[in-house]
Amino acid sequence: MSEFRRQQGLALPLVLWIITLLSIMAGGFALLMKNEIGATRALQDQVRSEALIDGALNQALLYLSGLPAASDPLLAEEFVDLDLFGVPLILRVTPSTALVDLNKARPALLRRLFEAVGVDDEEIDRLIDRIADWRDRDDARRANGAEKDDYEAADKYPPPKNAKFDSVVELHQVLGIDDALYQRLAPYVTIGGGSGIDPSYAPRALLRLLSGEDEPLQAARGAEAFTQWTPRLGGGLVSRGRTRSYRIEVLMPDRRGRVRAYVVARVMTGARSDFDKFANARPRILGKREGIAPTDIVEYARHAAEREETDGS
Repeated sequence: MSEFRRQQGLALPLVLWIITLLSIMAGGFALLMKNEIGATRALQDQVRSEALIDGALNQALLYLSGLPAASDPLLAEEFVDLDLFGVPLILRVTPSTALVDLNKARPALLRRLFEAVGVDDEEIDRLIDRIADWRDRDDARRANGAEKDDYEAADKYPPPKNAKFDSVVELHQVLGIDDALYQRLAPYVTIGGGSGIDPSYAPRALLRLLSGEDEPLQAARGAEAFTQWTPRLGGGLVSRGRTRSYRIEVLMPDRRGRVRAYVVARVMTGARSDFDKFANARPRILGKREGIAPTDIVEYARHAAEREETDGS
């Protein structure tokens, strides 16, 4: 009898250990399943967001191709509110001629932009010459510029390409352009523009920076805006010309107006030559990337969410 009780005494801890082990295994399996479900939902949200953003880009491309995709032109207002399958999106289409071109902008325009984003005068001279050294075809160093030896001394890679900028992202590679300065400049620079900017469709934030005016802008768009802003910006900073290059920005906000996703794309319209005018006559995306949304479009999204909440209540 005592032997039986002794065996019972040994069996009870063993059973408890088995139950504990099974509980741990069950908990681990449940946690694994929870993580898998969370990862699957995150992937679904990402795929859905990408599909909706692509839908907004395609709607803009359809408009730029001249087809009646929308009742109102996308350039009539700076920001356009879209609703795709019940999801709000904010779209902005900007001609490259309305931004500061890294390859063609006059030094006076670059200087005004650098001043506006808070760069001191001595550094401005260096940055203007370094941008010129980056895009020229030789290795001759300008007075305040930088060539291959300067990049190697500063442990900066790659060295100047001695060719035109192919994308805005390349500006980040110029010696002296750090992360913070690049983020301040990126919303306002482009390639495929002109020597000045056309204020007809320029972002209001850019006009505010270049003109030094702090009050909210209610500038008209189109020919009226060009006439209005030419005296304020100065004739040397303003130019007008047609373009086939556009920047398209798509922002997906949440219900509170916070940024869920932001994508900027560079689009070319029309054919490059007579040879491909039939094959490539439609607008096409030359590049698309995620980025940090500029302050002006973020503020617009927040105000739009507040208006929606007020109207809903």
